[in-house]
Amino acid sequence: MSCYRDSLLFLISIAYLFEISSAEVNCKPDCSLVKVKCIDPRCPANQIEKRVPELCRCCPQCYAVKGLGERCGLQIFAVCKKGLICINNKCSSPSKENIIIHKV
Repeated sequence: MSCYRDSLLFLISIAYLFEISSAEVNCKPDCSLVKVKCIDPRCPANQIEKRVPELCRCCPQCYAVKGLGERCGLQIFAVCKKGLICINNKCSSPSKENIIIHKV
């Protein structure tokens, strides 16, 4: 009986992992293949609500707002405050050179 139960748990685990991985692989930039019921993240005052469908983050999540010179990036849930741009994971002032490099 124990062998049967262990095999069943193993198969359920594999099916679950397959479901999770296939959802990430099939995620389109507009989240059209993902059907989720989002929960309001209720961000604190120093954070903003943001969706990042290109990373399969189809529901809004809280992102820390960072200032000049601070670390930023969608992977660490940190965005630059208005007027700054994130270049090489650091909030920077936009300049002609930064924008050209950033677009390439």
